[in-house]
Amino acid sequence: MITGDALFARLAVRGFARVSAEIASLQDRVSAGTNDPRPSADPARAAGLSALRDLRARLDGQQSQTAEAAGRLALADQALGSLGDGARRLQQIALQAANATTLPEAAAVLRSQVRALRDEFLATANALDQTGRPLFAGTAAAPAFAEVEGRVVYTGNDGVTLAQLGDRALLATGVPGSQVFGGDATGVFALIDDLSQALAEPQFSARSAASAADLARLELPGHRSAAPVTVTLTGPSGSAQVQLDLRPDARAAAIAAVNAASARTGITASADGDALRLSAAGEIGVSAMEAPGAAPVLRLVPLQAD
Repeated sequence: MITGDALFARLAVRGFARVSAEIASLQDRVSAGTNDPRPSADPARAAGLSALRDLRARLDGQQSQTAEAAGRLALADQALGSLGDGARRLQQIALQAANATTLPEAAAVLRSQVRALRDEFLATANALDQTGRPLFAGTAAAPAFAEVEGRVVYTGNDGVTLAQLGDRALLATGVPGSQVFGGDATGVFALIDDLSQALAEPQFSARSAASAADLARLELPGHRSAAPVTVTLTGPSGSAQVQLDLRPDARAAAIAAVNAASARTGITASADGDALRLSAAGEIGVSAMEAPGAAPVLRLVPLQAD
């Protein structure tokens, strides 16, 4: 049993040494004013510290989301401010273009400015926040606007991005581009395109009314997707509004529309290649054209009877 006692003694010495070291460490912490960090030393305190750590982590996350939301709102506000400056410049250009003294050369310069503003508007509309998300695409990840067949269309959605600022607090951090820039057909970009087209020839030099005596050729520019236009035809018998289909394959419909109002105007129409030949016993007038979007240019060419 001597060997057994010696082994037991060695084990006991090791245990006493370990306990002694722990006591010394505890004495050091107590003398330094530091509590025993072991959960087993104070279970209630350990549970409280765990809850505080969870709260701290949640507050840190909310603080990060608040900073991100503030940055996103600041960028959106900056973008909207630049849009306001651009809109005022577009208004000035439109006023200059409406001045009767503006020459076609000056209109060409104004049109180049409009095109530059259009590019600026499109870049602003597709601006990103500090995390790389679009500012005006709603909740979509793709760019807010894209060019399709020469027109700018909205490719985002109507969702609203939200930031969680507290357990019960939500903050909207974006506005859908459809609300800021309007619809595809009637929005800001459609207005800019219409202004640009109005400053181009032959639109800029076109007049609001034209007339010819007895016989004229009415040229109707258009394409397959052209929308109909409404014009006022004035002849020897009076005036009437006539809707003309501008599609190249619908010239018969345009001729029929003019002839349907012949009793009120005294003007008859017939085919003249891709155009309409208008005949009357007196002056023929075309005016007051109405069309969706930018009105196309119709050309009235006086003809001789022979």
